[in-house]
Amino acid sequence: MPHPLPYAAASRWTLLMILVIIGINAAVLAHMQDLLLPGAEANDNAFAFGLRYPLYPAPFLLWFTGDPFPWEDVYRLVTHGYLHGGWDHLAFNMLPFIPLAWLTACRIGTGQTVVLYHGLMVLAAIGYLIGARLTMMGYLNTGNYFLPMAGASGAVHGLAGLWVVWAVQDRAGAWTDRWEIAHRLWPAALWLGFVIAVNIWTYVAMDGGFAWFLHVAGVVIGMALAPLIPNLSPRTPK
Repeated sequence: MPHPLPYAAASRWTLLMILVIIGINAAVLAHMQDLLLPGAEANDNAFAFGLRYPLYPAPFLLWFTGDPFPWEDVYRLVTHGYLHGGWDHLAFNMLPFIPLAWLTACRIGTGQTVVLYHGLMVLAAIGYLIGARLTMMGYLNTGNYFLPMAGASGAVHGLAGLWVVWAVQDRAGAWTDRWEIAHRLWPAALWLGFVIAVNIWTYVAMDGGFAWFLHVAGVVIGMALAPLIPNLSPRTPK
């Protein structure tokens, strides 16, 4: 019988990929803090640097009302994922990123994981903008939808969404027997419940002051994409 996670070991390139992504995030944050030195000039530089890379919903929302499409802001769909507000924010995103990126690379390859990670980052950001638009129209309440958004949580939640579905796909069992169904679903249900619990805790701890709809969009998009992504890893016996 195949192992529930029959993936070949990740390569040294996987470790390098994880370290590079974490290193870039840490370097950007360190640069931000290095600029925050006593003196007006240093603070102005840090402020300008911090304004350059977050995702601002306003230009995209105004496009819906007739303004030109903000092509000059498209790069922010990626750069926001490398900008964090502090070391605690960075750790909150990078700690789950490490095992999720490792497992994903074991399944589809390191290069594919890099592309997928950034694709999820962009798609989750677009999902966030859709949520902001729905809030603007009065159909949803995602908080202050004009606030800038930063952090890798959209992409990380996208990886989490992938594994909700893959956890079901990778467990053998028929869909005709309730015990077999439970056998296939319980790891995914446990993982999804954990993701939801962490977000509820964060929502309560921050009094709703975080981009929760970005996380929802990431998980939903990851779950939607998972069946379309083939498992490229060779299977090994248990």
